[in-house]
Amino acid sequence: MSVIKKIIIKELQAHNKGVSVWIGLIGLLLIQGYFLTLNLMNYSDPFSTPGNWNDGPMTVLLLDCCFLGVLFSPFITISTICLERKENTLEFLLAQPIKTSSIILGKLIASTILIFAILSFPTIGIIWLSKFGVIDYGHYLSGLIGLLLLSFALSGLGIFISSITDNLTAAFSISFPVFLSFWFIGFLENTNTNNSALLQGFAELGFQKKLANFSEGIIHPENVFYFVLFGLFWFLLTKKIMELRGWK
Repeated sequence: MSVIKKIIIKELQAHNKGVSVWIGLIGLLLIQGYFLTLNLMNYSDPFSTPGNWNDGPMTVLLLDCCFLGVLFSPFITISTICLERKENTLEFLLAQPIKTSSIILGKLIASTILIFAILSFPTIGIIWLSKFGVIDYGHYLSGLIGLLLLSFALSGLGIFISSITDNLTAAFSISFPVFLSFWFIGFLENTNTNNSALLQGFAELGFQKKLANFSEGIIHPENVFYFVLFGLFWFLLTKKIMELRGWK
């Protein structure tokens, strides 16, 4: 466990030294501030009752954070393995008496923590806005749980993509459309074709509908299991890929 902890700290420190994380955080704050302002302007008196605020702007704000996470996460995850292999530091790490699974797990947890911290930071404004009206903190907590689960799922997928190529540009080119596809694939359920059963099955893999429930303050156990299993699936697949390359 101490080995995994050291890897997590190493990963977080490495990202902390990078400029891209801070640029991304500032960008997210600006974008979310803009969206929040627009959302509040669409409600004549959003704080008149708890329902107006919690069911309106806060729901939209939390779901916006989820979508921005899909757009932003590739910048965090593509470098987890790909960059270390390019700089020949991964071989040194793997040469140590450390299990491959521990290395991957440490990187997975570190990426999850970083992505969640960046995505949840813009939502702190919700607490400040509570002085203008009543805030349903259960609703807010549900949205944060959704963000955490999304961060875990995206980290697992991103680390897998990072493990299959040595080229950062290629990793990003793959990650960006793949991440977006899991957001928009849910719209397939609205199509009417002869293969509707197959399309419905693909639509169930989509993130948006599940995250919308969390953003509305609704936690379904099946949605929690989905994101946990999604992240674990890519974690195990990454471990298998690295073992096939001789890194055990």
